[in-house]
Amino acid sequence: MPNSKIISALTGLAAAAMLVIPAAGFAAQGDCGQPISDGSNPTATDASVTLRFAVGALSACSDFGPDCICDVNDSASTTASDALLVLRKAVGQPVTLDCGAACTTTTTISITTTTIGATTTTTLPPNGAPRCSSGEVIALVGGVIDSGWAGPGHNQDLISGARISAKAVRRCENLTTGARGAVCVQDSECAVGTERCLVACNCNNPQDSTCEITGPTHEQNCTITLDSCTSDGDCGISGGTCRRFFGGPLPLAAAGTPVCVTTYFAGDISGTADAFSGELVADFALRSRVHATNIDHPCPICDTGGTPAVGDTGTCVGDSQKTGLPCTVTSIHPEFGATSPDCPPQPAQNVSGIGLSVLFRGATTNTASKQATLICSDNPIHPNGQVGGFCADDVAVGVFDTPCSSNADCLHCTDDPTVGCTTNGDCGAGGACAAAPEQPIACGFYCHVGFCKGAGPQDPDQPCFADSDCTGGDTCVPGTGGATSANAPQQLPNDCSNTICGAESPEQCGSGDTLGVCDVKTYIPCTVDSQCTQQGAGTVCNFIPKPCFEAVISATGSPSPLGSFCSEQDPPTVCTTNADCGGTLCRDDTSVPGVVAIFPIPATASSAVNGAAGLTGPGRVSLSQILLACRCGDGTAGCDEECDDGNDIDGDACTNVCTLP
Repeated sequence: MPNSKIISALTGLAAAAMLVIPAAGFAAQGDCGQPISDGSNPTATDASVTLRFAVGALSACSDFGPDCICDVNDSASTTASDALLVLRKAVGQPVTLDCGAACTTTTTISITTTTIGATTTTTLPPNGAPRCSSGEVIALVGGVIDSGWAGPGHNQDLISGARISAKAVRRCENLTTGARGAVCVQDSECAVGTERCLVACNCNNPQDSTCEITGPTHEQNCTITLDSCTSDGDCGISGGTCRRFFGGPLPLAAAGTPVCVTTYFAGDISGTADAFSGELVADFALRSRVHATNIDHPCPICDTGGTPAVGDTGTCVGDSQKTGLPCTVTSIHPEFGATSPDCPPQPAQNVSGIGLSVLFRGATTNTASKQATLICSDNPIHPNGQVGGFCADDVAVGVFDTPCSSNADCLHCTDDPTVGCTTNGDCGAGGACAAAPEQPIACGFYCHVGFCKGAGPQDPDQPCFADSDCTGGDTCVPGTGGATSANAPQQLPNDCSNTICGAESPEQCGSGDTLGVCDVKTYIPCTVDSQCTQQGAGTVCNFIPKPCFEAVISATGSPSPLGSFCSEQDPPTVCTTNADCGGTLCRDDTSVPGVVAIFPIPATASSAVNGAAGLTGPGRVSLSQILLACRCGDGTAGCDEECDDGNDIDGDACTNVCTLP
């Protein structure tokens, strides 16, 4: 472990350094003590990178030179003392950095650029550690989904253990200028001799660390039987099509109505991920096959005879095509047990055709937000609706004495939305007199989810929140289908008795609206204790506030830069050695991003399922996960790599993109 006094000194000096050190450029990266920056002196960032390399959080000192450029006291190893010397130099103290005569930081590439009246030659240092080329995301305990407008589908656990792989986009990169061109997969797609197909970002360089991502790249399964496959032909006549799945079978139960959901990718992932900021944004299209099942096992389980863990073997139990057959656990639900593609639900239980179109637009580690703007089908009191506009609290009490044409006509206090106002002085301390959606009393009622429509019929495969979700000039309008059609209209904004959510507590109906749930099996609804006893669900019927979605639905994730974590623990903790992980693996190139998404959910062909959750309606997920980054060419095969022979040379036993030739 690094000396604690050195760490304290580094921390103190860093605070000062951040005030005086300019942003890094590019020209002289790779000089002694400068793994990242250019210029005549190192920066605080160079010191930070040196320290991370010293404690094993980075596998290489720099991508722009040999590891010895972090060994600034020529001791043949990099320690926290080197980082302290770099930081002292960065803040102007009179220290000398010496990486040794044998530390070659000369460059191998020259770039000649011509500007008006001058020609300048800039030299670049050689590459160091391989770039991050792919990543594997593993779901952790703590993921939550909120489904529909009715309330019982909120606060439901997601499965842990599910794995998804993606990769960084490669582009043809000019070996002389570094300029990047067309997307590619192999070197053979680029100009021979002058270009190579390289990862179009560099996780070793904070100035070039934003990667385009694509995928998914993990294994495939048949959409119906969930058998492993590599092509549609492997699935036969009744097995469905061969697709990559968004995790394993997911058991859910809203208001005692159980479903087993199997979700697969309907298209490619597109987005960006930044190794240094830890920020991620991605779009992807899914299809969810919803199966109306039984409450004992919403999804068939892989019974291991004890407490299951991912990778354990067992036997399929429940209503499955493969009941009694062997299985391997791939994911675990905290209430419903272990699931596996070896134990698929019955095809006849499917109430969603080829799968509901579920579109994740803008899944992010930052904040996602969607506002309701559409007319609700069952309560069309709305400025543009056929009933006209009245303030929502008028509708709640049934006294229509406040007509309105916009939210500005329905001012209420933010600290107490039951109070109407005209100025801030009408509200309590800290409250403001505001229009919706700053407080929940709007002019009329608004719903979130519609479907895109152009000149032709409405498209049930294009659920939307707003016109911006549609393409080709189509607009987002309320659903026009029947009650069990995918494009059924969203009926109400919520299931609160007064149709106002959040007036007393955020995302809750008023104090008079509750849900009764049994104390042991919380997915079993109840109104009296005896109902729980009779169903083996406990002995007490607990009444909890009814959840709801407000006019603005939001969610905030958590960015996570690459570092070192105990990758075999849940939750993972920061580490520097395996000893910090109780003997399990302390893995470099790891992060723990919290990703959120708000998405529209179409209706199923089951009125029971639609009524229990409130579909068509909005959905929200908060994903808890660990991300493992892999580097093609580092000698260790991982993520989606088929091989890794320690180089990025084509024509040998492993291709330059770590696939088998």
